[in-house]
Amino acid sequence: SVEGLATMIHLGQARLLEESDIPVTERASYRMLQNMHNQLIHQAMHDDLTGLINRKEFSRELKLALEVAKRNDSINLCAYLDLDQFKVINNTGGHVAGDKLLVTIARMLKDKLSTFDAKVARLGGDEFGLLVNDCGSEVGAALTKEIIDSIKALRFEWEGDVFSLTASMGLYYMHKDTDSVATIMSSA
Repeated sequence: SVEGLATMIHLGQARLLEESDIPVTERASYRMLQNMHNQLIHQAMHDDLTGLINRKEFSRELKLALEVAKRNDSINLCAYLDLDQFKVINNTGGHVAGDKLLVTIARMLKDKLSTFDAKVARLGGDEFGLLVNDCGSEVGAALTKEIIDSIKALRFEWEGDVFSLTASMGLYYMHKDTDSVATIMSSA
């Protein structure tokens, strides 16, 4: 038991091992396994291309935010963003151009939300999810308009071609009466 171990340590019958007490090979193996474990966890929760959280992790974050909204009677914004001209850019410039555009949009979204308690996810293809905690409709409308305007102002250049962009965005404000993550996602 924990209590028994604590008593043994106190009486000098057991001692905590310092890192220097552990053989070098065991320390190296432990660190290597810990690094591999951390990498696997990161890969399971994040999109490889953009580094944003993935759909599964976004759903988990929405569930946590919904629990907080119910407990604190707060309002959180969930937004679903879809790039309108992505297929044109992907077909014209190839997957490398499409990937570069997705990374550009991901960075822009993270920058726009950096001052908020927010999460940004790549949900798949050219779709992104935004979760902004403690965000009412006035602030949410202004923020999402700013994001849409920033995408519209972006001129994506690829191999001499310049592409104009637009995006569609659906919004849902979760609150204490919201029943599920599925409702949030389908409503947004």
